[in-house]
Amino acid sequence: MSIKDQIHQKGKFTSVGFAHLMDEVQNEHSPIVLSYLKSGAIPLVRGNVALGAMAIHTKNHVFGESLNPYNTSRSCGGSSGGDSGLVASRCVPLGIGIDIGGSVRIPSAFVGIYGFKPSQGRVSSHGVSDSRRNIYTENNDLHSICGPMGISVDDCVIGFRVQADSNIQYYDPFQAPSPFRENDYLAVQNLRTASFKKIGMLQESPLLPVSTSVKRAMREAQTALENYGFEVIPFTLTAEEWQKGRDYMQSIMTNGVMPDALKDIEDSCETLMNHINV
Repeated sequence: MSIKDQIHQKGKFTSVGFAHLMDEVQNEHSPIVLSYLKSGAIPLVRGNVALGAMAIHTKNHVFGESLNPYNTSRSCGGSSGGDSGLVASRCVPLGIGIDIGGSVRIPSAFVGIYGFKPSQGRVSSHGVSDSRRNIYTENNDLHSICGPMGISVDDCVIGFRVQADSNIQYYDPFQAPSPFRENDYLAVQNLRTASFKKIGMLQESPLLPVSTSVKRAMREAQTALENYGFEVIPFTLTAEEWQKGRDYMQSIMTNGVMPDALKDIEDSCETLMNHINV
């Protein structure tokens, strides 16, 4: 399996794409890595990361650029783009990415694999570096969430079963155990008796229109779900709700995460990548 260069592995540095963090060699595994090791996983490689885990294209001064294995003129997304490319090219059967605002889901979509972001607090976030050397950052309130990435939904289920470790409190005393709910999972497999038959489908955002091909893929997904017996309920957000969400995100980045991270970069004489500057 691959492990994103943001998750702590004993004896490995965690750069998060920054050259000035390459001396951050970890003394212990993160709880998520310990859970995978306990289950028999074999870590093979570190997955490349977008600079500071702050972009949807994976490129940095440490490992360079991660390209789409199906077409190297295309991006494999970010910020967990290294892991998505490794999984898509069958270099590893499973990857562990990190997600707050899409860093597992976006690169998975870019290369045609599956990625799953657990809810905040469901799995341990201990032993995950952010874009700063100082661990006391704004991200202490907005945790990065470890999520599995695989070729199939079943791969993600296997990964999440491992991450929902019923003994996680022994690795992370601040994380309450939340085991995989096998009965609930099996219940929704039988569509005749499943009580969870409604699925919401968000319509296009006026702030970021989608391509014709994406619209077609969404229609095909809706048809497939309906053929399986699900009720698909299209919905949208008001212009005010879209703008409010955008304002919140920009406020977090411009007033919280970015200024301190940029100061660290300036102090270390490192430079931003062009796609971050834009």
